[in-house]
Amino acid sequence: MVQVKRASALIFMLLAAYLIGRFSLGPWRGKDRIPTDFTVFRTAVTRYFAHEPVYRPTESSPFKYSPAFLAVVARPLAWGSPRVSWASYSAFGILAWCLACFAFILKSHPLVRNVQIWLGALAMGIVVSWHGMLEHLSYGQSDFLVAAAITGVYLLTPGPRRKMHRGRIMVGGALIALALSIKPAAGLLLLGLAWDAELGMLAAGAAMTAALYLLTAVALWFDAVPWSLTTLMGQWLTSLARQPAELFGGNLTQGLGPTLARCLNHPEWSETFSRGFFLGGIALFAACLARGVFRRREAEAQRSPFETLQKLAASMGVYLLCNPLSWRWNTFLWLPMAYFVFLNRKSLKPVLFNSMLLGFALLAMLSQTWMAHLIGVKEVDEMSRWGVYGWASLLLTTAVILALDPVRRSR
Repeated sequence: MVQVKRASALIFMLLAAYLIGRFSLGPWRGKDRIPTDFTVFRTAVTRYFAHEPVYRPTESSPFKYSPAFLAVVARPLAWGSPRVSWASYSAFGILAWCLACFAFILKSHPLVRNVQIWLGALAMGIVVSWHGMLEHLSYGQSDFLVAAAITGVYLLTPGPRRKMHRGRIMVGGALIALALSIKPAAGLLLLGLAWDAELGMLAAGAAMTAALYLLTAVALWFDAVPWSLTTLMGQWLTSLARQPAELFGGNLTQGLGPTLARCLNHPEWSETFSRGFFLGGIALFAACLARGVFRRREAEAQRSPFETLQKLAASMGVYLLCNPLSWRWNTFLWLPMAYFVFLNRKSLKPVLFNSMLLGFALLAMLSQTWMAHLIGVKEVDEMSRWGVYGWASLLLTTAVILALDPVRRSR
């Protein structure tokens, strides 16, 4: 439907314009300060070029990103003034995420049978993810880039019985390398590719990641820094291993591990639970890859092009639940997930599914600041403490997985 495509383009253009005007240009208006987490990125890159130690685990807000992100991906952050750097970085992330969501909508176009249902699904996706998008930009985080890159990988993956062009493989591999350089846990987002045994794309991701670290070694030599790549890798891994336990159990973390620990009134178990669920996510990835390899021909014969969307949405859910540091703002991923589920809601008759969908909608609304204030809760942290975001992600992920059969029937 042409009207769906045009309306989608308009909606995401307006969304991008609003977010850029409010956050990217905020410091220029003198109303907002440059976010703390972005300042950590810029400070780290500045220290890198000044040949000062970058990984300092004892700092209150230490830099914990990979040497590849430091020396290659984030090096432009040292250029220009802090306001220019923040405006360009945040605007690029906003545009990348909005473009990825728009492409996701276009991919789902054949599933749209009613414009009103489509508009309601998109509106629901934006509404439930609104708090996550605002909080992500308020902290100055980089997850928009990670999610946009992985969404691009799935959209580049062809349907069954279509050969993967070399150009698609190279671009997809580069996007995987970009995402992993920012968030190594983003490998969980590739779960759907493992399930379908997209070995070409996964191999390209591994090769491009290796190439990125080779480029990092060249950058270290070119910049004449006093550290080798192995030294920086050791410092980075040490900083990851020495993260404070309260970081896992704080109210900002909304993965299934810390959520369960807080609900059991044992926040000290958060780190153990978080690492356990992350290992479980890795094991699930390995199991999906093994299943995909052994049943590859059957999977290729049965897979619908639309299942790419469902696999991406399900992988996002696993990432939200099993990532050891699944921050509260990562709920911006609810946008494509909720859109996909609500778009197919009439195909799903079981009472159990409808109950989960209703439960998610209620919890998602409670996670919005304005709704929390409306019912008398002054701080969103009160909702975070009991894992409103985490439980909502669990319900939504389950609903996405249950949506598989109706999508197959609608081919």
